[in-house]
Amino acid sequence: MHALESKALPLLTCVLLLVPGCGQGNERLPNVLLISLDSVRQDMLSCYGRESRFAPGVPTTPHIDRLAAEGVRFEDAYSSSSWTLPAHVSLMTGLPDVAHAVEIDDLRLSEGSETLARILDDRGYRTAGFFSGPYLAPRYGFQDGFERYESCCSEELDEAMEREARAEKALRSLKPGEPGLQELIAERVSAGERVAYLSHVDVSSQVVTDAVLKELERARGDERPWFIFAHYFDPHYDYVPPAPHDSRFDPDYEGPITGEDFDKNPAISTRQPTRRDAQARSRVIGDRDLEHIWSLYDGEMEWTDKQVGRILDELRARGELDDTLVVLLSDHGDEFFEHGNIGHRKTLFEEVLRIPLVMRYPAALPAGRAVRGVASIGDVYATVLEVLDLPMPSGTCSRSLLPLVDDDPDPADRTALGRLVVTRPFENQSGVRGMQVSIQEAFISWPIKIIRERRWMEPNPGANPGQLAEARERAERRREAEFELAWIDLEASPGEPRASYSRDFSDPRAAAVLKQYRESYGRLLRRRAAPGAADPSASSSRLQGLGYGGGEPTEIDEMLVERFAISPPGGK
Repeated sequence: MHALESKALPLLTCVLLLVPGCGQGNERLPNVLLISLDSVRQDMLSCYGRESRFAPGVPTTPHIDRLAAEGVRFEDAYSSSSWTLPAHVSLMTGLPDVAHAVEIDDLRLSEGSETLARILDDRGYRTAGFFSGPYLAPRYGFQDGFERYESCCSEELDEAMEREARAEKALRSLKPGEPGLQELIAERVSAGERVAYLSHVDVSSQVVTDAVLKELERARGDERPWFIFAHYFDPHYDYVPPAPHDSRFDPDYEGPITGEDFDKNPAISTRQPTRRDAQARSRVIGDRDLEHIWSLYDGEMEWTDKQVGRILDELRARGELDDTLVVLLSDHGDEFFEHGNIGHRKTLFEEVLRIPLVMRYPAALPAGRAVRGVASIGDVYATVLEVLDLPMPSGTCSRSLLPLVDDDPDPADRTALGRLVVTRPFENQSGVRGMQVSIQEAFISWPIKIIRERRWMEPNPGANPGQLAEARERAERRREAEFELAWIDLEASPGEPRASYSRDFSDPRAAAVLKQYRESYGRLLRRRAAPGAADPSASSSRLQGLGYGGGEPTEIDEMLVERFAISPPGGK
């Protein structure tokens, strides 16, 4: 439905809700509550087994635990990436990253994307979204399909973002030779640092919940079912939960470590660039202090869970919970030196790819079921539509998870594809500038996981023609080189030690999964989208300040997006 047509929704609602095939008989369609927890590992929720060392018996997520007890908990759920933007695009479109192609900071959802919000808006739903992190901002296209889409960041942070946007816009509009370049650069850097600081210390979960509760109140008397998306950023580092959650899980700690400046604090880790990873860090923190960081992460979980619980309690009090499909998940996890890194957007190991996924809707989902079998974040899309008995868009890659809940007799064909594209500026010895491109992928068909990585230098199109041709030729040779193609049995090797990965695919199980990977990848490449450019008014300095690395140039070579579409594994 186009924006101009949305005005007619109230007049069409009764008709739409009674159209055969659009709902369950002639009954009103259920409400949908989609909750996204930013940067939450699966093993941080007590319903997935988390128990703090210094506060045994104290659950980190009691309200989510109850939600899981009343619904289903997916044990083998995976994100599509290890950072927020592409993961949420997969959530909203049902497409893996290689298909939707929104893989770097400067890209957004392609025009006309059939997002969950757009589909439900077209079907007569009242739609509202509330976000608290920068990668969910409207510049990335997430607002499409929502009647109301609001930031829940602090006023101070919003003002800082606006200041940074003004500086960025002025810098981009400056013509060559005009005065003021250095002043504008200094203003942009200053504004970016301010935004980064405020983003780390902002506490927004209560604001998100308050906004959702206000929307529920506004929806009283509206005959339309509602779709509400609530994004909670607080679990993302820095780990600074409000009292009493800051000391609940380590009450006796007297050491010097706090959860502030987690990704840059030299008492936690120091930067140690390598040829393969310019952002690599070396661990400094000791075991006891690291346990305290974990306890602060626990506190963030308990604080956020409390705010999620307020929504669930309100729905219970209103008698609406059983008429609402509740989906709760995260977009990715965080690393705590399990494989030599901290944070995220660096690797695709289990600690960043494996996510919690809980669903509750008594009319379609049994209570207390722990479901095994690979579930992808993109499969939430098809699952929601099937529960609502709405038609699937043609050519969708998403697969409903309901067969898994019903004990799918052959879950072996359930797979997940994780992907991470990282670009950084470079200048070679010949003076040719461009981007260093790294693409990592992880393909999971439980319990087999295959990883691969390719790296190459992509020259700037503005280079000297002779140098450009030479650099392009070298880049193409490197681009076709498969640096790593290896597999592991996750069941046999818990913890995913690097040494357990094998490059020998003579094992029939590994060979079969590699064939799955190759065939499905080819299908995905054929439907790879052409994403749009994100609004240039927001700079990547703010996002780098959030720990996402990045470093993308301001202007993206449009052809580069297609060059990220590497060939299927084992091919050329």
